[in-house]
Amino acid sequence: MMRLIKGNRDHLEGRVTIYSQWDRTESPHSNENSQLPPGLGENPFIGFYLSIDPTDIAEQLNFNVERIHEILEQSKEHMKNKGINVSENSYLPIFVMPIYFADEAEVLSKQGDVLSIGNYSSLNRCSNALAMGMSMYFMKLMDQKNPQGMDISEKQKEKNIPLETYKDFNGEDIREYLLKTFVTPMLDAKSYQETERSNELKRNFLAFSEGASFSVDVVDLCNTLGNEETNLDLVDLYTRKIQAVHVEEYEVAAKIRDQII
Repeated sequence: MMRLIKGNRDHLEGRVTIYSQWDRTESPHSNENSQLPPGLGENPFIGFYLSIDPTDIAEQLNFNVERIHEILEQSKEHMKNKGINVSENSYLPIFVMPIYFADEAEVLSKQGDVLSIGNYSSLNRCSNALAMGMSMYFMKLMDQKNPQGMDISEKQKEKNIPLETYKDFNGEDIREYLLKTFVTPMLDAKSYQETERSNELKRNFLAFSEGASFSVDVVDLCNTLGNEETNLDLVDLYTRKIQAVHVEEYEVAAKIRDQII
């Protein structure tokens, strides 16, 4: 289960350690073992440290802060060249190299927010879950910094309420909208045992997708989100499958479906 175990969910810091535990009990001799540094113990903790502050990143890496700013500007320029709107106040996450821990106490000693993603039986599943966790964290962070900016109608932006049906969604990237509007809030409500809010979000999610070609996937996704231990790897797969179906990339959707099965 994704759980913010250090920090304030309503005021995220913008620097976070996101981690998962790789449970190697079922595959102690997996070929994936060679991808980790030695001496981490039987079930190591794997994570990322992320920050939106270039100075913070420079300190973590013992790197020249001016060079970090250069990389940031180059990233913005690259996005502009691709036709992506990047304002001066855009918050671009900068990823530090993966970090590994032998025990959870070391993770909790880190500065900033700390987000637990759960336990997984393979390094690949840990990585997928971490990627999902990073996406959700920064989506929520950017929403706090800049509540506007979704690819929906101006009328809905003014009201700041979710769309009632998928038919009202104007853009192609429906996955981002679903993550922001339904998936992340549902995980958040579950983490804080807010049952009434969780049920309301589920009802709205199902109503939003009613009649859509991906409605069955939304039902399966809601069931996954409702499990006692939410598998973020599955959440990632379902949202990517919904996105593929939405843009009619059916071969991609079929490949993702095979991974879910």
